[in-house]
Amino acid sequence: MAMLNTDLNNLCETLLLSLSEDNQHRRTAETILLQSESLPFYSLALLDIIMSESVAPYIRLASNLVFKNLIRRKWLGSEKRKIPPISVQEKNSIMERLVLAIVKASDTMKSHLGITLQFICEMSTIDQWNIFLQQII
Repeated sequence: MAMLNTDLNNLCETLLLSLSEDNQHRRTAETILLQSESLPFYSLALLDIIMSESVAPYIRLASNLVFKNLIRRKWLGSEKRKIPPISVQEKNSIMERLVLAIVKASDTMKSHLGITLQFICEMSTIDQWNIFLQQII
């Protein structure tokens, strides 16, 4: 389920390139990040980076922004735009880990993760909230 360390390192490098002042590098990185959305458990790899204290803060923040946008785009998916939703298994894993990520995060990171949590709660049924509640209790 988790990505290999080399994959996470490559993802960190791509996130770093997405912050580049060079338009060509940034566009290439953004394209790679968008294409990666189709990979299973990509969102969890982004969450791993967000939670990793060994990753530079600016890369963790970039991962946080990509994660937030991914969740907004793919949580429910879109038939009209042909965007498949995130799998139920991946959604459950996100919900199991998101509260801990918020607790451990810096204030800046908490802000973005909180927006993501709010969005997920708004798009989820009450029954699905039990996963979050188990993490809080």
